[in-house]
Amino acid sequence: MSPAVRKQIDELADLSVAELREEYVAVFGETTRSRHKRFLQKRIAWGLQANEQGGLSERALRRARELARDADLRLLAPKPGKTTTRKFIPSHDRRLPDLGARR
Repeated sequence: MSPAVRKQIDELADLSVAELREEYVAVFGETTRSRHKRFLQKRIAWGLQANEQGGLSERALRRARELARDADLRLLAPKPGKTTTRKFIPSHDRRLPDLGARR
């Protein structure tokens, strides 16, 4: 890593969240909804290093696109009151003591 990029990454620690969000736009060319300072610092540092070193290989980008196409992504959160988990039904006889129980 070049000294210039190292200096930029070190300076990220002194920035406020608003300044980090501006830096994020400068590095990635898009806005972010995140207001988590440490996440923004890490993400911007990664972006600076990727820009300097060329980022991911074409093969890795192609594979990431394939995986994203096949992923079952949730776009909306579940509606309140609707659970997606099933009720636990024990598979053993309730009359028996639990495993590891002492008398």
